[in-house]
Amino acid sequence: MNRQQLTILSASGVVLLAALILWYTGAIGFTGSTYADSERFTSGERDFTEPIRRLDVHWSNGLIRVEYHSGNTVELRETANRSLSEETRLHWWLDGETLHVQYAMSVARLPMGLRKELTLRLPEGMAFEDAGLFTASGNMEIPALRADTLTLGSSSGNIHAAADARAVTLSASSGNLDMHLNGDCELLTTSASSGNISIHAGDVRRLEAAASSGNIDLDVSGTGACSASTTSGNISARLGACGTVEFGSTSGNVTLALSSFSDLKASAVSGRITASLPEEPGFALKYRTVSGKRNFASFLSPQDDGYVCGDGSGTASLETVSGDIRVTGKE
Repeated sequence: MNRQQLTILSASGVVLLAALILWYTGAIGFTGSTYADSERFTSGERDFTEPIRRLDVHWSNGLIRVEYHSGNTVELRETANRSLSEETRLHWWLDGETLHVQYAMSVARLPMGLRKELTLRLPEGMAFEDAGLFTASGNMEIPALRADTLTLGSSSGNIHAAADARAVTLSASSGNLDMHLNGDCELLTTSASSGNISIHAGDVRRLEAAASSGNIDLDVSGTGACSASTTSGNISARLGACGTVEFGSTSGNVTLALSSFSDLKASAVSGRITASLPEEPGFALKYRTVSGKRNFASFLSPQDDGYVCGDGSGTASLETVSGDIRVTGKE
């Protein structure tokens, strides 16, 4: 190696070292998000004794956590892997009875590698009219949250939550969704791109779940209407008393167990369908497959171009292209 090459390598090393120092000290960074009414926000942690009925949280990078305490204040706490300035601390605005929380000052210059954790400490038993929590790159850990309407969203983080709410909307791009619902829910809507969806709930009047490459797992006591669809993921559902049920997957499998239903539709292209269905009061079954095999329980009797059991009051339609279809009795 000649002197010129050594000089180039040495210069490159100096540049790399300088860049690392600037990154670590936060001298280089990126511009944070822009949000409306930024002049109304205040920097830093805060304890609120005022009544708060609505919650609106937007977090950029790091964990959002909800905790409860025996006091009567709503508390905002944050921790970070770097020292924080007035610009980079959380910002809040109490607009009447609506609490807005932002990651930092609007259009703040944020150090590269900055990660902050937000802890929202609530009085035990507190309930919101409306609560919305959103994160760009971070997880959510919510052991319990009561609200009339609840919206949780994440771009690349996982959401683990338990809630008691009338209407719930969950969404994630590359993260997983894990929701436990207590009490009755009128509407539950979930969507994920590459993450999995897992729902455990009591009675849900209407449930909608959609995933691209992730799996969907449903464990629900009862539902008036339930729909689930995936592209390459599997669908697994254990449902109590149901009205209408509609499941569809392209290359994934559909596995379901129903206690009762009025109308069932399940379809798959290359995946298989396995259905555990109640013999009583009964249902009429239509099925279609191009190259898949069928295996039906003995309580199903041939009728016209399908099968029937009991009084035939329910309707079931199962369809695949190359996947097998199997129908068993309710376990």
